[in-house]
Amino acid sequence: MVLRDTRSVARCLSPTQLASIRTVMQGFVEDDVARGVSPTARRFCDACEGPSSMPGCLAYERYLLCNLCATAYELAQAAGCVQSPGCFLRDKRCAETEVYALPTP
Repeated sequence: MVLRDTRSVARCLSPTQLASIRTVMQGFVEDDVARGVSPTARRFCDACEGPSSMPGCLAYERYLLCNLCATAYELAQAAGCVQSPGCFLRDKRCAETEVYALPTP
């Protein structure tokens, strides 16, 4: 039996990859607004630990992330920097510095 190594390997994302992920994540916001979700509606984000804009919020396992945090999670996951939503939240809450700062577009 062969066991697969589940550790992530960090990699640098290209500007095109970064832009593609951001575009997809922005699509969730636009879809929610098109479905009638008010742009001023708020929900609690488990990563921000506060109220955030509801359009574009995404559920990951048992956590609800605002679009900004969900985008940071997706970028970190694509770069191989995080293994799970739980690890992402732990790092966001407990790290002494911003571990998953979004690169500027």
